[in-house]
Amino acid sequence: MEIQFPNEISQNLLLDQLSWRPGAVATPIITPNFVTKIDLHRVNLHFPLHLQLIQSARNVRDLSLRACNLRVLELRNFEFLTKIDLSNNPNLIRFSIPSSAKVLIVRNCGLTDFSIETDGLNCLDLAHNKLRRVAPQRRLGLLDLSFNSLQNFDVSEHFEVAKVVLWRNELRYFMLFDDVEIDLCSQKLEWEIVQYKGIIIDIIKKFGVVEKRKGMPQNLVRCEMLRRLYRGFGIVRQ
Repeated sequence: MEIQFPNEISQNLLLDQLSWRPGAVATPIITPNFVTKIDLHRVNLHFPLHLQLIQSARNVRDLSLRACNLRVLELRNFEFLTKIDLSNNPNLIRFSIPSSAKVLIVRNCGLTDFSIETDGLNCLDLAHNKLRRVAPQRRLGLLDLSFNSLQNFDVSEHFEVAKVVLWRNELRYFMLFDDVEIDLCSQKLEWEIVQYKGIIIDIIKKFGVVEKRKGMPQNLVRCEMLRRLYRGFGIVRQ
């Protein structure tokens, strides 16, 4: 099946979104230049020829390929593409994105390792994967690594990240530097708001460094846990 639109279609149709619902597409999709948003949610795109998925939609800004059974995807030719959603593709092993991309969402794809080459992203969402390590790009506004398997995370001086979300990981160690906002909601952490050199850190759940001894009041457990946590930040608290 081939889906094709003539380029001379009047823009008065205000067609700014093309959406194909569950089904299989076995040939490239050819779209007119005026299309700016494409949603192919749950369309089966596992065929190799879909590396040339959308042949002529040069002006697409927003592309959603959620649950499309993707394995490999090449998107470098989209010079205006700013938002890409590749979530729910558990077989995804390799993809590339254009330098114009500002928002990349790759949730629930079973990723265990991730690195990215472009420096243009502002928001990178890698939540609900199986990441044990991640190499973020140099500059990011938001890096969401929630619901992964990270045990160590180092936001070093080599990366300029405004906010990091680390909910529900397995953190035992992390490092911060000035001007980073970090959200550490994890199974290991107890709720508390910590401020470190102007950085607001939301800490939720138990940190896991203190075992409650029999008869020991919970507030003392929490107090000792926070002392150890603050000590890791170089903060002295009574």
